Amino acid sequence: MLRVTQCAMVIIGVVFLNSRVESALPPWPVELGAPAPPLKKLDWITTPPASTEWGKIGKIAVVEFWATWCGPCRYSIPHLSDLQRKYALQGVTIVGISSEGRATVSEFYEQKRDAIEYAIAVDPSNTVTTAFMKPFQVLGIPHAFIVSADGSILWRGHPLKMDAALEAIVTNRYNLNEERVRERTLRYLGEVQKKMRKRDDFATALPLAREIYRAFPENEEVLEQLLGVLKPHVADHPECRSLSLELAENLVQKKPHSYQAVAEYVRLLRLDGQNSKADQLTTTLQELRVLRMTSPLIPKPIARDRRTTTHTATGAATAR
Repeated sequence: MLRVTQCAMVIIGVVFLNSRVESALPPWPVELGAPAPPLKKLDWITTPPASTEWGKIGKIAVVEFWATWCGPCRYSIPHLSDLQRKYALQGVTIVGISSEGRATVSEFYEQKRDAIEYAIAVDPSNTVTTAFMKPFQVLGIPHAFIVSADGSILWRGHPLKMDAALEAIVTNRYNLNEERVRERTLRYLGEVQKKMRKRDDFATALPLAREIYRAFPENEEVLEQLLGVLKPHVADHPECRSLSLELAENLVQKKPHSYQAVAEYVRLLRLDGQNSKADQLTTTLQELRVLRMTSPLIPKPIARDRRTTTHTATGAATAR
């Protein structure tokens, strides 16, 4: 059974700038760029499209998996409708697929007809849902896939997070290789998190975390994400704490004015018994704390009017 998540992958929003990870982290069996499963044996709640073949159902198809009982899924409906209206002329077709019974989905659709402005179908045998979700190890809904005209999966993730990718695809600015690297590493980060929850897999989680770190030693977002994954375990596991200290020290060097980064480093130092080293950062941490508390109170300068001005013969300035 699919699990409801505000974001189907817990770890999101990482920016990857180092393409050498292509060789540093081995690819998953199925990744972005893979062929999308066919939309077969669906029971359409809305008017069926003339064709469900990729490229014919739309130049770009967004396939979203959802359920009527799923709160985040219902919350995503207005946004999906907005995207359908925005990109309809560019050939984008959005399809929402539920594995619930037809009667349940049909009743929901009739109640929300005015809000749902995209195609809705039921997957009674769960065939299409499984074919999309299982190869990417997706357990949570809502989850969306963007499919190209040739039937390639270009992007996947929470429907509320796909705006930038969809815009880039529509305007031919999308870099599939970069997105593949990003998605691959997100899955490895998720794998570390999953292994950390299982004590018998803990020994394999740390080497994988170190491999990710080696792939992205200069990427602040990756450092922060790894620290977040390791954080629940640093008090009880010295090896985990050691890696976290290495990550935190690196992050502080890159973000010396970040209260959050310095505070986490100090916390880890004290957990590790390095109190003298932590004490050396106490003054810096206090200054950063004060700055963080007072910065919202500092009024922002009034923005100057950037319009050009023309001086009249009388000396008066008129904006244009």
